[in-house]
Amino acid sequence: MSLQVGEPCPDFTLPLVQGNQFHLSQVLKRGPVILNFIRGTWCEYCTAHLLRQRQWQILLMGPTRKKVTILVISNESLSTLRNWLDQHPSLSYLMASDASGEVAESFSVRTQTDTYSRPALFVIDRDQVIRLKQVDDLEDPQLEKKTEEALKP
Repeated sequence: MSLQVGEPCPDFTLPLVQGNQFHLSQVLKRGPVILNFIRGTWCEYCTAHLLRQRQWQILLMGPTRKKVTILVISNESLSTLRNWLDQHPSLSYLMASDASGEVAESFSVRTQTDTYSRPALFVIDRDQVIRLKQVDDLEDPQLEKKTEEALKP
């Protein structure tokens, strides 16, 4: 069953590249979360999305905005993700390893043909409700605007 906008999303805990754990329900207490599922750091389409998103991340997290946490989820190992982050020091994303694909499966973005997730972006509000779901089309020219709208109270 596919999760839809307006529905509660599953809680999860994943290991972060930074060495600690990401607990969705705990982080949501500080403000909304943007989840970025990527096929992998090797995927040019996915990394291009992350580089584009960095351009408007500052606007989302500016001093007059509420706290927004951005998490990138891949099934790659923590060391692979850490190496990619080291090669892209301007990106300040939290990156988590979903090695089993369990979280991607719970968000209905795990592919059926392999262990990777489909490229996807979810905006989750403080009440753990999905406010935006964008799967596969991360090059949508309206994605920034849709994200801004989803983050409004």
